[in-house]
Amino acid sequence: MRYFILLLLSSNFILSQNFNPSPEETYCSMLSFSPDPEAQFIVDKILNEIGAFRNFTIQACEGIEGASAKIVETIGGQKERYIFYDKKFLEKIRNKANSDWAPLCILAHEIAHHLNGHALNNRGSIHRFELEADYSATRWVARMGASLKEAQSAVNALEYEKETPKHPAKADRLKQIEKAWRDENGMQTESNPKRDASDIEFNMGIKAFEAKAFDNAIKHFTKSARSGNPDGYYFLSVIYYSGLGVKIDYAKAYSNAQKGYDKGSVPSVYQLGKYLSNGIGIKMNKAEAQRLFKKDYQFKWFKDKYSKTKVPHYAYVIGYMFEHGYGGVNQDSYTAFQWYKTSAEEGDLVGMNNFGVLYGDGNNSDIISRNDTIALNWYKKAANFGLPVSISNVGNMYHFGKGVEKNLEKAKIYYNKAMASNLHDAMYGLAILYSAEKESAKSQKIAFDLYFKAAKLGNSRAMRELANCYKNAKGTEENSKQAFLWMQKAAALQNPTGALELSNFFITGYGVEQSDEDAFNWRMKSHEYGSILAKRIIGYHYLKGWHVEQDSKVGLNWLELAADKGDVPAMSALAEFYFTGKYVMQDYKLALEWAKKAALLQNPYATNLVGLMYYRGNGTKQNWPEAYEWYKKADSLGFSEATFNLGVLHRKGRAVPKNVDKAVEFYKKAMDRGNGRAAEAIAFIHYNEEGGYPKDFEKIIFWLKKADELGYLGSTCNLADLYFDGEGVTQNYQEALKWYTKAGEKGFKKAIEKLIKIYSEGLGVAKNPEKEKYWHKKLYSETN
Repeated sequence: MRYFILLLLSSNFILSQNFNPSPEETYCSMLSFSPDPEAQFIVDKILNEIGAFRNFTIQACEGIEGASAKIVETIGGQKERYIFYDKKFLEKIRNKANSDWAPLCILAHEIAHHLNGHALNNRGSIHRFELEADYSATRWVARMGASLKEAQSAVNALEYEKETPKHPAKADRLKQIEKAWRDENGMQTESNPKRDASDIEFNMGIKAFEAKAFDNAIKHFTKSARSGNPDGYYFLSVIYYSGLGVKIDYAKAYSNAQKGYDKGSVPSVYQLGKYLSNGIGIKMNKAEAQRLFKKDYQFKWFKDKYSKTKVPHYAYVIGYMFEHGYGGVNQDSYTAFQWYKTSAEEGDLVGMNNFGVLYGDGNNSDIISRNDTIALNWYKKAANFGLPVSISNVGNMYHFGKGVEKNLEKAKIYYNKAMASNLHDAMYGLAILYSAEKESAKSQKIAFDLYFKAAKLGNSRAMRELANCYKNAKGTEENSKQAFLWMQKAAALQNPTGALELSNFFITGYGVEQSDEDAFNWRMKSHEYGSILAKRIIGYHYLKGWHVEQDSKVGLNWLELAADKGDVPAMSALAEFYFTGKYVMQDYKLALEWAKKAALLQNPYATNLVGLMYYRGNGTKQNWPEAYEWYKKADSLGFSEATFNLGVLHRKGRAVPKNVDKAVEFYKKAMDRGNGRAAEAIAFIHYNEEGGYPKDFEKIIFWLKKADELGYLGSTCNLADLYFDGEGVTQNYQEALKWYTKAGEKGFKKAIEKLIKIYSEGLGVAKNPEKEKYWHKKLYSETN
C-alpha cells in the first residue's frame, strides 16, 4: 500500500472531473496534459476492488488545496469527467493523519462522487452527497484491507468540526464511515433498492436482446436507464442505430448515447465517439471522436463484459474497435476478423453482417479471401431476423449477381424491405438500380427521389449522386447551385469521391466561382479522406505544374503513393515514365518492374509495354517468344497497339514463322480498333511488294487515307509526299500542300519542315515569306 501512495504523490499526472465549484486553476490550464499510466493504474486498483470501470480522467492541479470531482465541457462540446487533486494537499493530509490510507480515502471519496452521479449538475457539494460518498468510499477501502481507524484517518485529519454549507459535521461523517466499515466487515449487503431494480431490468433487457425480442429489450433497457443503470441508454442507442425491431432513428440513437455518456456509461463513451466519427445524428467531428477513443477503458470494459457474460454483442463491438482503431486500441484486421467470427457464430446480428462484409470485400487476402457465397450466407442469416443492413446487403448481392444469379426484381424486393426500416443505404442501392435504366424517364425520376431521400438522411454517396442528377439533368432539371450544394455536403462528410468531384466544380466554375486554389485544396482533402485517385491526380499536378510549382520528384512520389495503394493507372504511368525518361531519369529495370505489376492487374498498356521491352531487350534479355506471349495478352485485352505488334512479329518472322497474310490479318484487326499505323503498314506492304502483294498505288493511297482518317499523321504526310513527287499519281502540288497543311496544323514536325521549304523556295507555289515565318513559329512552338 505504501508503494502505491508514494507513486501517487510523486507522479506528475493529471486528474479528472471536479465536484467542488472552484475553477480548479482554470481546469489546470485548460487540460493540456498527458495521462500518466502509473497514476491511472493506482486509481484502477481501487476500481478493480469494486468491479467498476474508470469513466473519468485524473489530473494533478497545484494550488487547489484539495481534491474534487467535476464535469468539464470540452472544446468539442462534450462533457468529460475529471478528478482534480493537489499533490501537496494529499501529502499534507497523509503526514497529519500519519497514515498512507488518508490520501487514498480522499481519492476514493471523489471516485464515489462520480460513480454515484453527484457531479452531474456541477452545483457543488451537499450534505447528502458527501455522506453517500463517504459510505461508498469506506466500503471500498475496507474491502482493500483498511482498518476503521485507517478508514477514518482522512476525515480526522481535517481541521473543521462543525457542519458547513457544503459538508456535514465531522462527527456525522465519522459516524457514517464507521457504519460503512462495519457493514462491509460484517458482510452485510449494501442496500440500494433503486440500483438493484435497475440492474434487474438491465439483465432482463440483455436476455431479451439476445433472444431477438427487441420490443421487450427496449422496455427493459428504458426502465433500467431511468432507474439508475446508464448502460441501458447504450443499448437503446444500439437498437435505434441498427433498426432492431424499430425504424432506424439516428437522432434517438445519438440522444441515448449522449444521455448514457452524461451519466457515466462507459460503452456510451465509445458509441458517442462512433457517431461523432461518422456524423451519425450529429455533425461529424473526428478530432472529438479520437479524443473519446483514446480512453482505453472502453476496450477493457467490453472485453471484461464479454469475459463475464459471453454476450456476443460485446464481441462484435471489440471486432469493430479493432477494425477501425476505435476505443483505445490500434487497428488490427486479423484480431477484428477473429472477434467478428466469434460474435457471428454466437448469434449477434450485426456481427453476422460485418463478418459477411469481410468475405464480401476480401480486401485483406492475407487474412481472408473474397467469397461472395459465404458473404451472402451470413447476410441472409441476419436478414432472417430483420436486420435492415443485412436485408439491404442481400438486395445488393442480387442486384450485382454476387454469390447468386443476378435478379433485379429480387433486389428491388430486398431493398424496399430494408427501406421500410428507414435504412438510407437501401434507398441508395435502389436508386442506383433505377438510374441504370437510362432510357426510362420514369426510372430516372424514381432514382432522383430516392437519392434525395437518402441524402436527407445523411447518406454521403446519395448526396454525391444527387449532385450529379442536378448537374446532368437526370430525373430533374439542371441546377448548378443545387449540384454544388449537394456535392459540398458530400465532401463535408468526408466522402472521398465527393471531395474529388467538388474540386472539378471549382476547376470549371460550375455552380461556384472558379478557383484553382480551392480545387487543389479539395483534391488534397480527397486524398486525406482516402481517395487513391486523388493521390494520382495530385501527382500530375506536380508533374505538370498545375496550380502548384512544377516538381517532378514530388509528382512521382504521389504516383508511387497511389500505385502502392493498388492504383493500376499510376503503376502504368510510372512504367511509361521510367521507360521514356519523361519526368525522371530513364530506367528500364524500374520500367519493367512497374509494367509487370500493372500487367498482372490486367492493364493493357502495361501488358503491351512488357512485351515491347522483351522484344527490344530493354531492362531484360531480348526474348521474342516472351514478347509474343505478352502481346497476345494485351491483344486479348483489346489494346490495338499490341494487335499491331503481333502483326509486326508475323510480318518479320520473329517468334513465329514469317507470314505476311497473318500480319495483314492482325493489322486489319488493329485498324478496326482505331489504330491508324496498322492501316499505313498495309500500305507499305503493297509499296514494298511484300508476301506477293502487288505495288498497287490505288490500294496504297486507299490505305494511307484510311490511316489519315484514324488520325495517324505519318500517313497524312506520306500522302502529301506521293502527290508532291508525283509517285504513282499525277504530280499535284496543291493536293500535296493540302495534306502537308493538314498534318502541319496538327503539329507533325516533318510536315511543318516541308511547308517551310515549300514557301521559302517556292516549290510548286510562289515564295511566301509570311507563311514561311508562320510555319517557323509553329515549328518552334512544337519543339519547345
